[in-house]
Amino acid sequence: MKVMILSSYDILGGAARAALRLHQSLIANGLESRMRVGIKKSDFDSIDGPKKKPDKVMGLVRPFLGQALMKLQKSGNPIYHSPAVFPSRLVNAINKSSADIIHLNWVCDEFLSVEDIGRIRKPLVWTLHDMWAFSGAEHYSPDDSNARWKNGYTKSNRPANHKGLDIDRWVWKRKRRNWNYPMQIVTPSRWLSECCT
Repeated sequence: MKVMILSSYDILGGAARAALRLHQSLIANGLESRMRVGIKKSDFDSIDGPKKKPDKVMGLVRPFLGQALMKLQKSGNPIYHSPAVFPSRLVNAINKSSADIIHLNWVCDEFLSVEDIGRIRKPLVWTLHDMWAFSGAEHYSPDDSNARWKNGYTKSNRPANHKGLDIDRWVWKRKRRNWNYPMQIVTPSRWLSECCT
């Protein structure tokens, strides 16, 4: 079995290190695994990152472009937000690869767009490291009965302390429109699993 693990980073951040540990464990157990990242900092041969200088520069710039877009929304939620709007140009290579399974991890910071994820046509496993996959642009949101991620992102339930464009709603609607392909969800905690159901 051939696995391709997708992660924004290889060693930067907890989710990246978790993806790297999984990747190394698969290899140690005799499976063929490749890891594809947007920004590569390690020297592991089994991890693929941008090779050409313009692609490396764009990998560094893309997160800033996403955060510049987020400035159009004023939110009372100080937690990181990812609009995932800029296409990656990776989907064709992913779909044409010899991988049997694509394993998504933390793929934000404009590594993959919402639409990119929806165009992957190989069996998908997604390990959620936060709430982003079922929320708007936010990575964590309140877990209460009025939470937008539970009730849908409507104009009427937008928090009073949100101003400007409702990017959370826009991202949520894009996910609903583009994510129709089946995927297997994995969560590292019971709480996150319960949020998904």
